Amino acid sequence: MRKGLVILGVVLLLLGLAALLHPNITYSKRDEVMKVGPIQATVEKQESVQVPVGVAALLLIAGIGLVVIGAQVKR
Repeated sequence: MRKGLVILGVVLLLLGLAALLHPNITYSKRDEVMKVGPIQATVEKQESVQVPVGVAALLLIAGIGLVVIGAQVKR
């Protein structure tokens, strides 16, 4: 249990740090716009999502808390 908490805390810390340093996530989405028999037409769109600063801060705080709790738990 102790190792699991520390590992989860480190993962949350890394996710929070990544969200603070790079808050915009861009991804490609492929939509089918027309399909006639065996022929189909698709459009590829790029969309972006912004991670709020509050979510990044919450991930950092939760990560720090789990690392501290994991380090203090007795076997």
